[in-house]
Amino acid sequence: MLGIIFKTDSTLKFLFTIIFVLIIYSVSSQSLTNPAYFTLFEKSCCDSTLYRSVNYRILTINGGSHTIYPDSTGVCRIYAPGEYLLRHGSADLPYWGKRVLIQGSTTDTVEIAPIHLKGKSRGIGPTYYHYVHCKKICNGKEISYWPNGGVRQDGTFKNGDVKKLISYYSNGTIKSKIKNKLLTDYIIHYDRTGKLLIKMKFQLFFSRAVMYDEKSDKYWKGTSFGHY
Repeated sequence: MLGIIFKTDSTLKFLFTIIFVLIIYSVSSQSLTNPAYFTLFEKSCCDSTLYRSVNYRILTINGGSHTIYPDSTGVCRIYAPGEYLLRHGSADLPYWGKRVLIQGSTTDTVEIAPIHLKGKSRGIGPTYYHYVHCKKICNGKEISYWPNGGVRQDGTFKNGDVKKLISYYSNGTIKSKIKNKLLTDYIIHYDRTGKLLIKMKFQLFFSRAVMYDEKSDKYWKGTSFGHY
């Protein structure tokens, strides 16, 4: 007699389990071998030129904290579609970053403010950062403006190092304050309505922070040794 005769229900359950596992493995393998590609471009406020960015990172929002960095060509490989947090040290973004939905190969563009941090490296050794104003190293009083004529950034610098910098939203409200003293640094960020989002104080041996938690609508306070 040809064929196979299943004598028990347990045999059928076992076979169905094997088939289910194989299907799941096939789908998972396909997602791992066919990632989505995320590419970010920087738009300069000084000349509207677009540059492919390598100075950003993608953070997972759900399923634990994980950071994805771009390769040397500026491309991030995303193996799980969903919502991510985009962060860029020099872009004009909210302090926490920008939420991006990546469900397939995606591109996005961020605006680089006229006065911003720029890294300089000789290829070997650490990267040194300094402030520039449209490619010119900041020194003395530096001011940038919004297209509507309002002040966008107002700061004082010394050979690229910031002494004091106040940034404004286009509606005129203060966005952030940076103040560096001899042994104490301050970083403060606000939303467009003036609500405090984060206040950080860095001193020689310890740091203090006050952060707004949107979910609980409360402020969190903390102190730690060293810098955050």
